Amino acid sequence: MKINELLAFGYETLKKKNIESFVLDTELILTLVLKKNREWILSHPEFIVNKKAEKKFFKLIIKRAKNYPIAYMFGHKYFYDLKFKVNKNVLIPRPETEILIEATFEVANLRGCQPSRLTILDIGCGCGNIAITFAHKLQNTKIIASDVSKHALNMAKKNAKLNNVYNKIEFIKSDLLKNIKDKKIDIIVANLPYIKNDYKTIKYEPRKALYSSKDGLGHYKKLLYQIIELKFNPIYIFFEIEPSQVETLTNFTKKLFKKPTIEIKKDLNGFDRVFIIKSIF
Repeated sequence: MKINELLAFGYETLKKKNIESFVLDTELILTLVLKKNREWILSHPEFIVNKKAEKKFFKLIIKRAKNYPIAYMFGHKYFYDLKFKVNKNVLIPRPETEILIEATFEVANLRGCQPSRLTILDIGCGCGNIAITFAHKLQNTKIIASDVSKHALNMAKKNAKLNNVYNKIEFIKSDLLKNIKDKKIDIIVANLPYIKNDYKTIKYEPRKALYSSKDGLGHYKKLLYQIIELKFNPIYIFFEIEPSQVETLTNFTKKLFKKPTIEIKKDLNGFDRVFIIKSIF
């Protein structure tokens, strides 16, 4: 078949399955199969593709039609202009997490100007996109990245090497704060699982990185309890959340701490996305 025929098949197949990015996804899959860039593919519509490549293309289009992530096909995802390896053991970085990064930057850049070194702890680091972005962009800052999954932590280490910041990050295997010995943490950043267990439309990505108990706040509540039990006293805490969780998490935080100051940052669609706690004691 010719390239234009394969593209037409891909467009139609993915569009029927309500894949919004059906055009881009089809073209990217063909670049993966032919090992050519999009410009070449689009400028050679009459090029005849061999049977082996055809078969692979059809197979990947069918996988994508079942919502299999493009990032897993390629084995990587770009986030904040940095490249991150991903596989089935880690959550694929999402654009909304950039709001979490930006909110942290606002504080870190101000405090980073001070003589004392700033320490940021990224809990549940996954592929390492948050910690590695911090290591790239922030000066006079110590970065600690932790995850309970050894597979995720190994992937984060690979990505730190890929992005030339491995020596700038301390990696720790830990269930939230349990194995964190450095109590002088200035900022805690966490993009923990926050989807309710009864939400079942997300496939392929690791369930442990997505779902939390009851209202989706089980991991965050456990972390806040640990902060008290283990005597941590961060100046700022940043959580990525679902918009519907703001009221519940606000009430929980106010019951747990004496006089917390709470701030909410919205994402690009105007939804509450980042939950910020400061002055907890």
